[in-house]
Amino acid sequence: MRTIAISMLVLCLGIHTSLIAQTDTVKHGIGFIVGFGDQGILDVRYKYDVVLFQLQYNRALLPQEKTWGLDLVIQPQYNVTKFRKIDALPVLTDGFEFGVNVGLAIHKSIIENFLTMYLLASVGPHYVSGTPDRQAAGFIFSDNVFVGLDVKVLEKYHLDVRYGFRHISNAGLQQPNGGVNNLVISAGIMIDI
Repeated sequence: MRTIAISMLVLCLGIHTSLIAQTDTVKHGIGFIVGFGDQGILDVRYKYDVVLFQLQYNRALLPQEKTWGLDLVIQPQYNVTKFRKIDALPVLTDGFEFGVNVGLAIHKSIIENFLTMYLLASVGPHYVSGTPDRQAAGFIFSDNVFVGLDVKVLEKYHLDVRYGFRHISNAGLQQPNGGVNNLVISAGIMIDI
């Protein structure tokens, strides 16, 4: 797992270095986000824990206003899971997911050039190796809603912290399709390019 995280960070920094010479006036950003999700306070019987490793690309869709903005967000990811296949059994199984989410982030500057708050909603196709028996494994969709803070720590570097809700299911393409929900907390570094 540590090797995957280090590889994704190196890839992210490599992309940043190769693109830094661009003179594009549209605001872009890339980053690496790590998240942890479980059922937390959700009133469910199943267990499905996930560690998310996400690359993230942001592109401003509207001209930069003084306090408000709207970004396109693309998040390719590889996630590690641990779940109970059968709710009543204590045995945990290891699994994985991979896919990409695409969404929109609306953000508001709270302290100019330092602190921004945002709401991110995204959806995308994923593959999951295994799930609790309420959900068929294989092709699924991941739906996410997060609220987050972006804190500028250096000239082009930002600390990103977010909390939210994640739902995976397959839109009824295969049974069972009971869905799996997670509350997720994530943090990472975003870089302006």
